[in-house]
Amino acid sequence: MNNETMDRSLLFRYFEGQASEEEIRRIREWESLSAENASALREERKLHDILILSKEPARADAARRGGRRWIAYAVSAAASVLLLSVLWLNFRQPDVTDLAQNVITVPAGQRVNVRLPDGTDAWLNGGTTLTYPARFEKGRREISLDGEALLEVFRDEKAPFVVKTHAGDVSVLGTRFDVEASASRQVFVTSLLSGKVQVQLNGDTDPVTLSPGQEARLEGGRLVVSPIGHPEVFRWSEGLYCFTEKTFRDILSDLERFYEVDIELQYPAVQGISLTGKFRISDGPETALRVLQGSFPFHYTKDNNHIVIFK
Repeated sequence: MNNETMDRSLLFRYFEGQASEEEIRRIREWESLSAENASALREERKLHDILILSKEPARADAARRGGRRWIAYAVSAAASVLLLSVLWLNFRQPDVTDLAQNVITVPAGQRVNVRLPDGTDAWLNGGTTLTYPARFEKGRREISLDGEALLEVFRDEKAPFVVKTHAGDVSVLGTRFDVEASASRQVFVTSLLSGKVQVQLNGDTDPVTLSPGQEARLEGGRLVVSPIGHPEVFRWSEGLYCFTEKTFRDILSDLERFYEVDIELQYPAVQGISLTGKFRISDGPETALRVLQGSFPFHYTKDNNHIVIFK
């Protein structure tokens, strides 16, 4: 199995969170067998991410099948990323310590799995922008985030890992946590699943330390620490939207964010109804609405990106 070539369609399912537990076990076992396998997995992940961000499904399908056309497109796309890095260096103030910056923006309704230079695993939710260097400097691992990311940080006590956001910084050594930090929506929440993190607001001198199962939320200009309500919400990294006792209005707000649509609610009597359920994000907004119609009756019309809900 050491020299086995892993099937590309299987790898794509793995990167998109659609692989079975047995397939995930097989891929991780293959990756651990040799440095060559680990390197091959990283390269396939990079090419997969380029395809996802290109928003060209036909080419993505061709990539799953492999072949020369896929290789030619991947080389072309990779050259574009390289050009972006070169431009970043050329137009910034000269600084010998500058490193090329990778910028990934995830389209609404999609998610992307990225392996950072230090081995940290990052799942990025739709509408997220992540900026990180091509390589981390010694003793320093910093990334910038606007949106939501679920990170499993590679442990390195000599180089703390820092997530910089519009509201403040999240510092860790090695852990699994979720950060939702949107400047446009003025949201900042850090949720710790395992390990230990410190959260510090911009301008503050006293960081807040979280224990597993806790979250820190920015409310009224200060951090409020509380238990994580429903851990299932973090299954967005698996492509699932899970909600527990969430109001219909709040669910519609999430759908607007996921799919970049405008939803007009002309049925105010139902906006406060609490619902529990889940659906696959990739199925689209209309499938989500049909799932919700199973809880109580309502109608809707859709015109491009405008949805109207009525009795």
